[in-house]
Amino acid sequence: RTRPNLGGCPFSGNSASTAFFPPPPVSSLTEARSDTLQNFQSSLRECVKDTPSATDPAQSARILRNLVKKSAEPGANLLKFTDMQDDPTKFFLAHRVLSAFGTQGFGIRFTVQYNLFAGSFVGLAGPEQLKLLDEFQRDGRLGCFLLTETQAGVLSGLIVETTATYDTATENFV
Repeated sequence: RTRPNLGGCPFSGNSASTAFFPPPPVSSLTEARSDTLQNFQSSLRECVKDTPSATDPAQSARILRNLVKKSAEPGANLLKFTDMQDDPTKFFLAHRVLSAFGTQGFGIRFTVQYNLFAGSFVGLAGPEQLKLLDEFQRDGRLGCFLLTETQAGVLSGLIVETTATYDTATENFV
């Protein structure tokens, strides 16, 4: 079995925009499911079509907020915060679609929103907390992810030196 072409991945050495995550073989999908995924790709592309020209964080955030909010509309065939768990094919397909064209800072915002923010909820939250994701999506709220491990870092070389202290008076971390 050969490795998939990683397309726009900076570590792949390839310049073609192909799949980071290849879709399942068509033979494994029902015709209706295949049509649903085709419609999903078209809807997602339409929703994020302006990302290559979104040159500042505010523009990029508007596009992401619009995607988040539209995804909550009844009958929308877009990405739900819980699709990482409920529909992983759709979740990974969204990443594939976004990797096919220049997303600049939007790609980072998208992965923080869906992978780190919503993914943390999906992986760690109880049923009551998971219900909040529906509310956040409906309202188009963007989330964040806090990295608080001592000496944790990212590929850019940034080392994070943070602490989180619980304030019993306010019942919050400060």
